[in-house]
Amino acid sequence: MAKRLVLCAAVVVALLAFTAAEGEASRKL
Repeated sequence: MAKRLVLCAAVVVALLAFTAAEGEASRKL
């Protein structure tokens, strides 16, 4: 169960980081 929680947290963090990177890229353009 704990492993699944950590995995979900990692996915959420990755999605947030990806979204932030996309926002930065679009802002530069």
